Amino acid sequence: MKLTISDELSDTKRLSYFFSQFTNPGLIDFKLDRGEHFFSPYALESSQYRTYLLSDDSNELMGLASFVIKKVLIGGLEKNIAIGKDLRISNFRKARLHWGEYFVPVLEELKKDFLVDYFFSVINPADTAAVNTFVRPGITRRILPRYYLYRKFDLVSVHGLLPWSNKPIQSIYVKNASEKDKPALYDYIIQKSLKKNFSQSWNLEQLEKKISLLKGLKLENFLIATDYKNNIVGCLALYKPENFQKNIPLRYSLKAHNFRQSLKVLNLFGLAKKLTKPVSSTGFENALNYQFLSFIFVDNADIFENLLWHAHHFEKQDFFIYARSDRDIKLLPPDHWITAQIPQSLYAMLLPNDPVPDFLHPSEYLIPEIESCFAF
Repeated sequence: MKLTISDELSDTKRLSYFFSQFTNPGLIDFKLDRGEHFFSPYALESSQYRTYLLSDDSNELMGLASFVIKKVLIGGLEKNIAIGKDLRISNFRKARLHWGEYFVPVLEELKKDFLVDYFFSVINPADTAAVNTFVRPGITRRILPRYYLYRKFDLVSVHGLLPWSNKPIQSIYVKNASEKDKPALYDYIIQKSLKKNFSQSWNLEQLEKKISLLKGLKLENFLIATDYKNNIVGCLALYKPENFQKNIPLRYSLKAHNFRQSLKVLNLFGLAKKLTKPVSSTGFENALNYQFLSFIFVDNADIFENLLWHAHHFEKQDFFIYARSDRDIKLLPPDHWITAQIPQSLYAMLLPNDPVPDFLHPSEYLIPEIESCFAF
C-alpha cells in the first residue's frame, strides 16, 4: 500500500469513478456523481485543497481523503482550518488498516504545508461505520486523531407549503438584489458574519473572495428583505452551481417513499416540488432537482419565512436545501411548510498531543456559519 497526493489533471476520472461506487445511507440511499469534475466542490470553498490517494502495489485505488483549507473567523480571530471531506476507503481490511497508519502523518503534513490551526470533519450520525471507525474506534494500537463534537446541525430540505399556510407578513418587502443594493447588502452580510464562528465574510475582501469562488452566483440570485424604512433585515442567495455533483437516489425507505408520494399529490395543486424516482424503481440514474440556500442572514424567524416564501414561488421546479445549526432558532423550519431534516455532526479533529482549544469548551458558544453546499 502507498499513499500519494493526487494530480488534478490526471486523476480526476478514476477518482470520480471510485467515489461514485459508494452509497450514502439514510432514509434515502443515494450516491454522489461528479462526472469528470471531481474537484469542483472543493474549488467552490477555497483555492487550496489536497486529495490523498491510497493505492495497492498494482496502483489500484483503495481509498481517498480530501482536505479543503480556508481562512475563517473563530472567536474573533483569523484561523486557517482544514476540513476533511469525502473519506472513502474500500472494504478490504488491509486498506482500512493502512489508512489508519497514515492518518496522523497526513494531518501533520497539512499542518506544516498550509499552516493549519485546526482540523474539522462532518460525519453523518446515521453512518454507523464512519462513527465507529473514527469517533469511537475502541481499543486500538494505532495512533489516531481525537474527535470532539463541536456542533450538531441539520441539512434541511424545503419542498413546499401545506394547503392552509398563510401568506408572509406584508410589512416586509422582498426583492432580487440589484447593483444599487450591493453596498448595503455587502455591509449587512459583513456585520452579521462578524458575530459567527467559521465566517468567511468578515470584511469586504473576504466576502468578495467567497462570492468569486462560487462560480455562477450572481448578484440577482440574492433575495433581500427590507423594512418600511428600506433597511435590509434579511437576505439569502439561491445557488445551483454547474459542474458540481449529482445527487442520485438509489432507493427510498418506506417513510421516504410515503413522503415522495405525498409530494406528488401536493404538486398537482402547485404546493410542493416532486422528488426524483429512485434507481430501484426505474433502473435509470436521475438526479434530484434542488438548489442551495446560501448567505442566509436574518434578523428574526418571520423574515426568514418571508424570504423562503418568495424563493419558493420564484423557483417552480427545484426544492431547497439549507444548513441550520442546532441552536439557530431563526432558521427553524417554519410551521405549515413541508420539510425534512438530515442530522449532521461537525467534529474537531485534534492530533494526539494537541491541547483542547477554548472554542470546544461547553461555556463557549457562537453559532457557526455553515453553508449547505459545503456540507455534502
